[in-house]
Amino acid sequence: MLLMRGPKRLQDNIPGWPAIALLLLGACWLVAHPHMGLWHDARLYAIDALARLNPGVFDRDLFLMNGSQGQFTVFPYIFAKLIGLAGLEHATLILALAGKLLWLAALFLLARAMMPRPTLWLLGMVLVMGSPAFYDSHKLFSYGESFATPRIFAEAFTLLALAAWLKAYRLAALMLAVIAGVLHPLIALPGGALLTLMYFRSTRYGFATLAAFAIVAIGVASLLATGLYGRLFEVFDTNWFDVVVLRNPYVFLDQWSAVAFGRVLFLCVVLGLMARESGSRLQPLAGALLVATIALMALSWVGASVWKNVLLTQLQLWRVLWLAQIVALLMLAELLPRLWKAGYPDRVLAACLASAFLLDTWAAGAAALGGLLLWTLFLRADGRIDTHGRLWKALPWAIVSLGLFAHLASLPYWFAANELYFGVAAWGTLLGDRVGLIAILGVLYLVQVKWGRRMPRLGIGAAAVLFLAAIFLWAEAGEHKNPGWQSVYQQLQKDIPPGSVVAAAMSGGVEATWFELGRASYASQAQAVGALFDRNTALAAGRRLELLHEAGFSDNQVEWGAGRVQTNPLTRGSIMRLCQDPDLDYVLAGGAYAGAKLYFLNNRPAVSSFACAGFRK
Repeated sequence: MLLMRGPKRLQDNIPGWPAIALLLLGACWLVAHPHMGLWHDARLYAIDALARLNPGVFDRDLFLMNGSQGQFTVFPYIFAKLIGLAGLEHATLILALAGKLLWLAALFLLARAMMPRPTLWLLGMVLVMGSPAFYDSHKLFSYGESFATPRIFAEAFTLLALAAWLKAYRLAALMLAVIAGVLHPLIALPGGALLTLMYFRSTRYGFATLAAFAIVAIGVASLLATGLYGRLFEVFDTNWFDVVVLRNPYVFLDQWSAVAFGRVLFLCVVLGLMARESGSRLQPLAGALLVATIALMALSWVGASVWKNVLLTQLQLWRVLWLAQIVALLMLAELLPRLWKAGYPDRVLAACLASAFLLDTWAAGAAALGGLLLWTLFLRADGRIDTHGRLWKALPWAIVSLGLFAHLASLPYWFAANELYFGVAAWGTLLGDRVGLIAILGVLYLVQVKWGRRMPRLGIGAAAVLFLAAIFLWAEAGEHKNPGWQSVYQQLQKDIPPGSVVAAAMSGGVEATWFELGRASYASQAQAVGALFDRNTALAAGRRLELLHEAGFSDNQVEWGAGRVQTNPLTRGSIMRLCQDPDLDYVLAGGAYAGAKLYFLNNRPAVSSFACAGFRK
């Protein structure tokens, strides 16, 4: 068996080595992924929480008027309580930091449960923390996010549930999985499916028992829950489906790029290699996760792209990839050294997997499949090739070098992108890069081997100080700064009654409308995310965004990722036409417009306010 021969014994008994490495790696991870504040979906959960604190104020908001995803999670209730106690900014920071630290602790416990040896579980954590965390084709969702949503908490509790299962704490695993489901059902679903598969796999009749149990459960639920049967078989009508395809393309696998499927293929190869090793303690987990990944991905494609089933599309079963990616990368830490120390075919396979890990393109899947092909060819050669020759000895190193070269060549792009979009300097990006983290872990290991036994407490103390400093820097990055504008918003709040619907064409967009002004927003791309979950929201989003486009607003596209589109300039006449919509009460535009009420900043007109009631006949 290819995993029976392991690597040479590493020195895992160095005092303080795991703690020092864990603290320093955690510090690097926090610096590389700073707090983003009220950004991405944190805005949506924040407005949901504010709506609970201020009944009636946001009822007519596009995102909330037909109900939101917040009704499926307890997170907005927790968020609202924290906002009431600490204010919006501090509540956002508290939740984001708590989620980040809990997620890191959960990853640590799962890695330890999978691989007892410190050096291996540390390497596994590096592979997870240093890899691109995106798991969908459009790079919209990622694990271990740096903003306040229930996803990171659901991920953490799912990882804890899996760790508890591996430690044979079955009841604890069930309770942790339930907590994850209460926080975010879609994120928790893959973990629940995985635990269910592993449970029934250990029963007498295995998957046959599982299938019978599922059929009976669905039948009983359909009888007890009114309307559930119709809900199971509901399909999108044309108008709703067209908006969803534009607004939520990431839920349809036929809209995904080759890059994403290359990564999926690489993960499946890793899980498949571990699943075929009966001598490995991780074999049952790898096999169950491989089955869950393939089954849920296939069901997602059939349900959303082929059948156009509403429920299966909304469940987004492809989200199993967040769990598959974390577990597969943890397993890779054990798989690579074992393969490298085995026979020559296994070393070539290990080199191809290492190269695939370094690639973030469709080539990752090609490299993994190429490794399997070479492995098979060398096994069939059966000694007919002199693998002791220089050329053949150099082949594995050459394969790894190609992947490393391609990865290093892409770093300038990531340096520029992270600095532009997230404000992360090049050195911060390097601290979070997979090659950078592996190098840091390697150097730290060598230092610990040579000097770590002398003053382990000093090393732990220094690492703890750096970790605390990283937490401070992480939190500081998400601070919201809007100097001077508070007086403008205070004046607007006096003139615009609570419960009014506002379209803002000034800087800040929907965030300014929600969190600075405290009023319902008319429409934006961020609010249109609810199109997937409600037909009325989808149709209203399409209509309202089209009206904004005609008026001259830049954030007016229902299509996801369309960005700011060039339109005709916003004029008083276009605002008058926009105001004919009875769902809109006020329009705010930057600068000075004739016939508007002006609000000044530093003695200059900053905002023009139009009351739509005055333009209607």
